[in-house]
Amino acid sequence: MKKFVSGLLTGIIIASAFTAMAATGIKEAYFNDVIKLVVDGKVIDTEIVTVTSEGQVNGKNYVSARDLAEALGATVTWDGAKKEIQISTRTNTEVDYSGWVPYSTSNLELLIDNIKKGYVVYYNGQYLASPEYVEMISNEEVVYENDVSNDSSNNRSLLTPDAEYKIVDD
Repeated sequence: MKKFVSGLLTGIIIASAFTAMAATGIKEAYFNDVIKLVVDGKVIDTEIVTVTSEGQVNGKNYVSARDLAEALGATVTWDGAKKEIQISTRTNTEVDYSGWVPYSTSNLELLIDNIKKGYVVYYNGQYLASPEYVEMISNEEVVYENDVSNDSSNNRSLLTPDAEYKIVDD
């Protein structure tokens, strides 16, 4: 499938080059088997098209956007509605942890299991539980820390707006 997409993109580039040749005076356009695309010391399996315009000595080399982006560790998607090739260089380290809450447990097996499932991460020196996991265990015991006041009239505890809490699994 990758070869098909690569071939299709290369075909489009060549067709565009030949179309542009009539309008801009392209001297030649061809598949260049001599030039290789190398990323971080690794030869990338892609087709290279060289296009030379009239009056130029050196041409320009064109490669598949997908092949180049993926070789650089990016992801490539096609948005048909917008007619866009979208390349994202975001990595898994750029996760938004807003909404995640501090997590604590005395059960090491449970901690490891929750980490494997992606419910808990270790970030900036503490364990954090995902909002989905918080929702899932909402019937579990929650230990509130700081700013908890007692409402003696109803015999219950009230949580003030700036209170912090930790989820505790045992």
